[in-house]
Amino acid sequence: MSLAINKLSFGYGQKNPVIEGLDLEIPSAKVTALLGTNGAGKTTLIRLILGLLTPWQGTIALDGQELTRLKIAQRAKLAAYVPQFSDPALPGSALEIVLTARFSRLSLGCAPKGQDWQAAEEALDLMGIKGLSGRPFMDLSGGEKRKVLIARALAQKAKLLVLDEPTASLDPVAQIDCLSTLRSLAESGLTIVMTTHFPDHALWASDIAALLKDGSILSSGPSNEVMTPDNLTELYGRPFTVVKTEKLLSGRSYKVCLPLWGKPS
Repeated sequence: MSLAINKLSFGYGQKNPVIEGLDLEIPSAKVTALLGTNGAGKTTLIRLILGLLTPWQGTIALDGQELTRLKIAQRAKLAAYVPQFSDPALPGSALEIVLTARFSRLSLGCAPKGQDWQAAEEALDLMGIKGLSGRPFMDLSGGEKRKVLIARALAQKAKLLVLDEPTASLDPVAQIDCLSTLRSLAESGLTIVMTTHFPDHALWASDIAALLKDGSILSSGPSNEVMTPDNLTELYGRPFTVVKTEKLLSGRSYKVCLPLWGKPS
């Protein structure tokens, strides 16, 4: 599923726009990373993509279908969302929380069927947390809860997966595992859009990077071409360098983005 965003503008109340004249192409079966400072409009943009907010101007098309013409039930089958969260109070076991993703595919009043339970179990297994299925969600750690919420989105079996800070609350190893899972999902045909505050994550896991500044796109395109010292310096207002690592266990070299110490002159 591809997305075409054209001349998009949006603001809250009568305030100045948070998003203004934004154009962005999000290709199918790729990972697209959205980066920017706090308040740059990343979360607002993904809420617009999901139809949770209505644009002031402009259009968002999913596979050529304008978002505003789709019913809520249609959107739920096309797109799954993992929001930012602090500590959601959700009753039930981890498996039951993941199972709620299947309700968008059930008729009113119908109970989940065997295939729905299977989809929930497969999603937990994909996130490496099948052992948590019977644990109460509220007893889990912040990182475990995060994995359960990602599993819930996967169980929805949508073509588009939108994640707001997917590695939040995860330890460094779990972050790598999460990003590796997202890459595998894209390679299997899923379109993924994620926000991140970590430029390294965009370089490691995304095909496309889009840099948001002051509500518009500063630069977008293949991640290796966009994530340059000059672009990152302009985006964050602090000098950056990009360093290539030695070959690691996989035999690959990686690039690491580093903000330089000290105040800019």
